[in-house]
Amino acid sequence: MMPNTGSLLWTVLSNSAGHLWQSTVCLLAAAALALLLRRHSARVRYAVWLAASLKFLVPFAAIARLGSSLAPRSLAPPVLRPRLVFETVGVGLGPFVPPVPWHGSASTPAAGNQPLALLIPICAAIWICGALIAIGMFCRRWLQAFRVQRAAMPLRSGHEVQILRALEQARGSRRQVELRLTDAAIEPSVFGIFRPVLLWPAGISAHLDDTHIESILAHELAHIERRDNLAAAVHVLVQAVFWFHPLLWWLGARLVEEREHACDEAVLAAGGTPEIYAEGLLRTCRFCVESALPCAAGVTGGELRARVRGIMGHTAVRRLNAAGKWLLSAVAVGVIAVPFCFGLAHPMPVRLSAHVQAAPPPPPQPPPSAAQHDEQGASQPGTPPAKVPEFAVTSVKPDKSGTMMVRLLFQPDGFSATNASLQQL
Repeated sequence: MMPNTGSLLWTVLSNSAGHLWQSTVCLLAAAALALLLRRHSARVRYAVWLAASLKFLVPFAAIARLGSSLAPRSLAPPVLRPRLVFETVGVGLGPFVPPVPWHGSASTPAAGNQPLALLIPICAAIWICGALIAIGMFCRRWLQAFRVQRAAMPLRSGHEVQILRALEQARGSRRQVELRLTDAAIEPSVFGIFRPVLLWPAGISAHLDDTHIESILAHELAHIERRDNLAAAVHVLVQAVFWFHPLLWWLGARLVEEREHACDEAVLAAGGTPEIYAEGLLRTCRFCVESALPCAAGVTGGELRARVRGIMGHTAVRRLNAAGKWLLSAVAVGVIAVPFCFGLAHPMPVRLSAHVQAAPPPPPQPPPSAAQHDEQGASQPGTPPAKVPEFAVTSVKPDKSGTMMVRLLFQPDGFSATNASLQQL
């Protein structure tokens, strides 16, 4: 095992554990905030849940490090004396004997560190397998939806297209959404992120009135305007990275539930009739054998019974007043500002690269003659003192490599250090 394997393991585990508990605390705080906002618009609660999901991708340590790197460094590194460094690392005149490493050496690992050496690849393998399984499941669902979208036939005319264009004009949409007719027994849904396509099942229009079609198309346009597919893809990425966190899967269900409620509120706020809209949802469910495609925002997602109950008992949702908006904005800014200010208060230490090279040995001197030996012995009785260590080259400069790995290299002809602080030197 390498000398820094134990410290690397501890760094990875401590940073990961710190990020997980911080993100979990933010998720629980978002749950409490969503509970307080249960009487308000679903759009606000959805934004709170989405912010909690994005927090898992932004560790506080990275924000604090950014602030620490931007903090001014008032303390300039002092000039090190070669003799001081020489005596500190313990290099003598005789044969070089390297110090005892902290966690064993590369050739003879310590017996007590064998479990640590095996723990890193085991944990990495388990995490990679779980992430690959989560990504593979998402890719399979996406390919399934892509095949349905590719086989669908574009609709250029018809009363569905006329209703869709009228809704787009009333909403002031700049780009027209493509409507495609599919033979798959699915519900109306939107597939795609940057160029979304609205999939309309063939034959469903015969079971719906124009008012029902208008309300369902308005629901799908709300998904497109809110970019719900993009937000869903981001949360899938979070779930793939932190697949072992059970609260993230519960958070995914909350996101789907709140986005459907938000689209229902958008349809009703645009003038939709609750009875007609609820009847259109129920007729769609009776006609469609399958639910919405995976990786696509449908019209019957979420808890349908709760949605119908909420639509029929719809009242004007409470809007956030100025104080509520300022409070939510302050919370969002504080989540970023607190670790950033912490980093500013703790500037990053100056990292140095040092290299100390021992002076070449002096050339061999001819043995003294008998007369010189007798003269030196008479003038200087006893053994002469040892020579003070000297060095040929000593270089100390700030390290700009950008790496965080500290390397201390002891060699028979000198000593070198990379990314080491002054205290370590």
